[in-house]
Amino acid sequence: VQGQGVSREVREIYEKGLGWLIANQSQNGAWESPSNPGPGVTGLSVMAFLAYGEDPNFGLHSVPVRKALQNLILQQDAGTGYLGGSMYHHGFATLALAEAYGAVDDKQLWLDSDVPASQRRSLGEALELAVRTSLTSQDKNSVGGWRYGPNSTDADTSVSGAILVSLLAARNAGIEVPDKNIDKAISYFKSMTSKSGQVANAGGLGGY
Repeated sequence: VQGQGVSREVREIYEKGLGWLIANQSQNGAWESPSNPGPGVTGLSVMAFLAYGEDPNFGLHSVPVRKALQNLILQQDAGTGYLGGSMYHHGFATLALAEAYGAVDDKQLWLDSDVPASQRRSLGEALELAVRTSLTSQDKNSVGGWRYGPNSTDADTSVSGAILVSLLAARNAGIEVPDKNIDKAISYFKSMTSKSGQVANAGGLGGY
């Protein structure tokens, strides 16, 4: 029912999950994946806190969220805007920056941090850089999507989905994302979708 409060049981499950994340957060603010390291894991973890309504500026879990956002910015290539590892990581990390942008007071973001001022960026600056990387990558792509690397010329729908969602979130947050880029991405997804509604991963409808 719309407007119905979350049950105590669900809250307890969510709080246990957040507790596990806090217990397993690295000192540098990241969440590490042994098999697939990169900022996307940290981005998805940040999303879990934000979805629960945690405030990165104040409150019980403000410090873990703030440290994670700092880590995302520090992992970003300051020149290219790439949140590396793969475009999967870039998409999920960009999504976290977009969701946090506007909700976080940048005066609080680097609170109690010993990071040099030259390495600090606001969330808005980091998000704009990340979006530029995604758009530049798409412009190089032969089918209007994305794949594992920012210079890939082919695409698949899973990576492209991660990037497209992050671009839409950035646009909703007020960052400029040209219509032509969104239209190209949607056209790519249409080309990968059969009349029955099945969506191929890569290689077109005759692929897998």
